[in-house]
Order: sequence, then C-alpha cells, then structure tokens
Amino acid sequence: WNLKFAAKVKRAIENLVSNYRWVGVLEELEDSFRLLKHMLPEHFGVMSPSFWGNQHIAPDGSNSSNRKAQTTMNETNLEAPTHATRMKMLEDPYFVMDHKLYEHARALLKCKMATCDIKPQLEFEMWRKTHPRQYGKLLNSFSLTNDSKTMRSML
Repeated sequence: WNLKFAAKVKRAIENLVSNYRWVGVLEELEDSFRLLKHMLPEHFGVMSPSFWGNQHIAPDGSNSSNRKAQTTMNETNLEAPTHATRMKMLEDPYFVMDHKLYEHARALLKCKMATCDIKPQLEFEMWRKTHPRQYGKLLNSFSLTNDSKTMRSML
C-alpha cells in the first residue's frame, strides 16, 4: 500500500459520491432496491424490492434455479476467514482498494436510506453505533451538519 494506491481509491470514492445518484450493494440488494424505488418512483415505483432482492438470477440473465441455491455463510456452516487469511488478503493493495470502495458504498447506501427515512432491513442505528468513525467520515464527505434537507437535495 502506498500513496499511489491511496490516491486511486480516493478518486474512486470521489467518483462514487459525485457521479452516481444510486449504487446498489449486492449483499444488501433488497435495501438497494428500496432506495432505488424511493429515488426514482416514476421508473421503479411498482417494483417489489423484497421480491427482486431475493431472486437468484445468474449474471448472464438466466434463471439460476438449476444451480445450487445461493446461501449465506451461516447457512452453509462455512468458517469465517482466519486472522492469518485476513492479514494475507490485506497484503494485496488491489484487495485493499476494492474493500475500501466497497465499505464506502455500503456506508453511502445506509446514509442515503437514513436521509430518505427508509428503514434498512438491518437496522441503520446499530450500524451507525458500531461504525461511528465511518459514519462521521461519510457525513463529512457530504459537507453536512445535521441538516437532512441538505442531504435530500443532493439525492
């Protein structure tokens, strides 16, 4: 990890904040769709976020019902990565950049949902309390005080 990689991830985060009105997060697809429906009701107002957020469709658009059903880590009894595995992953600067951008996208989704008074599937308040530093950085990236109207105008 060096300044070159830090600059790249900073630019990617700035692009995410400045150039995209909506970005979905696959692991939180239902919440992503709920925000999309709220932000663009003329296009997605009749969409069912809970239905589409829980469909198993392959990236090529085919029905994945003939494949092994997608499951969460808890449902498959997989063990979480060991500390040694996590440390090895963090040696790869591309993984670190990807992870930082992903975490920022997740935080941005939660912040936009809270600003639009959309209650996430997983409680926003729990996330905000367990990630106070990340939440504060996110608010600062929008140059907000506690004025949700300012945030809404940016949406």
